[in-house]
Amino acid sequence: GVSADLFQNKYSIFIVGYTSGNTQTMLAVTFSVDHGILLEGNASGQFRFLHRNPVGATGGDNIDAGSSRSTSTAQILSFSRGTPTGGTQQFWIDGADNQTTTASQANFTATGTIAIGRLGASYSSRYMNGDIAEVIILTKEVNDAERIIIENYLASKYGISLGANDIYDEDESGAGSFDYEVAGIGRVDASNIHNDAQGNGMLRISNPLDLGDNEFLMWGHYNGAREASEVSDVPSGVEARLARVWRASEVNSSSSAVDVGAIDISFDLNGLGPITDSDLRLIVDTDNDGVFSDETAISGASDQGGDIYQFAGVTAITDNLRFTVGTIDVSQTPLPIELNSFTASVVENRYIQLRWETSAETNNDFFTVERPIDGDRWISTEVINGAGNSSSLLSYSTIDFEPFSGISYYRLKQTDFDGNSNYSQIVSVQFNQLTAEEIEIYPNPTKDQITLSGNSDELERIQIFNLLGQEVTSEIVHT
Repeated sequence: GVSADLFQNKYSIFIVGYTSGNTQTMLAVTFSVDHGILLEGNASGQFRFLHRNPVGATGGDNIDAGSSRSTSTAQILSFSRGTPTGGTQQFWIDGADNQTTTASQANFTATGTIAIGRLGASYSSRYMNGDIAEVIILTKEVNDAERIIIENYLASKYGISLGANDIYDEDESGAGSFDYEVAGIGRVDASNIHNDAQGNGMLRISNPLDLGDNEFLMWGHYNGAREASEVSDVPSGVEARLARVWRASEVNSSSSAVDVGAIDISFDLNGLGPITDSDLRLIVDTDNDGVFSDETAISGASDQGGDIYQFAGVTAITDNLRFTVGTIDVSQTPLPIELNSFTASVVENRYIQLRWETSAETNNDFFTVERPIDGDRWISTEVINGAGNSSSLLSYSTIDFEPFSGISYYRLKQTDFDGNSNYSQIVSVQFNQLTAEEIEIYPNPTKDQITLSGNSDELERIQIFNLLGQEVTSEIVHT
């Protein structure tokens, strides 16, 4: 949790959600008793933002948004607050309906864990009634460029139409739905600039050389695998490229194409195996035909440390274009398989089935299923051939017919054609051997001889008595 003492100065909040009902419904971010930020629907059918402080205060810095709220549609609610006394606080719905007031209440002085729900004792009858998809809290007052970029990220992620500054349009189905991990750089004016961004994804763009007023560059991908699994649609000299492809919007607020100048593009390739920077290639679909094989790959990646590789001074990316990264040597820079899952489960209380699934494979020779013995020593239970190179979803399975009793542990080792290997996370499964009730006895009834069938460990512990109570276990013949 975030401590409320971070809110001593400026801050910004973004909420995706909606309330339903009358003025008694609200969304609240609570810091401690009667300390918090209250979002409610007021009597005029508008959203209202209240900043509550100090404890027991009956008033607050209230601000009403300019449009009627919806009780059935999610909206993006943006709030920023400057210096406590005399500073500016602003409120937007879906990037529009901007309302501004001057703050008068002191900022928060109490500490506590942030929670979402009812705002303290003085609002005891007013509980949250609605849905919240996402809350972003920043301990700074965002500038206009930063706010517009965040609102475009949220609009793309949740399919919400912005009422103003709808910059990023590659999230639309006609453009290919590039609506994952949207981020961007931009400038409203000299005082409102954001020129270095990465977001939650592996791509970072920074240092635009000609970023003018009202110009933005935003990007997103369509959730392709972070693996060099595509081996056919690649330019000459490139052996494989990432299945993940990005697309850019380089426009102003009127959706007209602009040029922000040369940019630096960095890829975070952490977890993708050994990498030689000279093997990497930036690939841009310059003719915008959706095909990379007819392009000329761009070299010049430099190792920035921490598995981050940068192409500096790139001018090839313009509005609407797709781009990705590839390798000219999969044996040296394989950007290996994407393992989606690895599981172990008990089947019929007799054996353990191991299953795993890959979404992409590059240079993959074989898998080895391993389990531990004597503490930290692992042994192989099965070897399964890999697919070599594949961009399809593939499923694998094998069975351990002789599992240990109790908790069993397994891991998956993946080996490339060049001998390099990687390990999966370790999975565990509880296996209980057959109980006495599960031992088969036949024929039934019988006069002089019976047959018992079951787990050998269990059979060794069985005692047999006749009708006189005499033990006759010694007469058992094991087969």
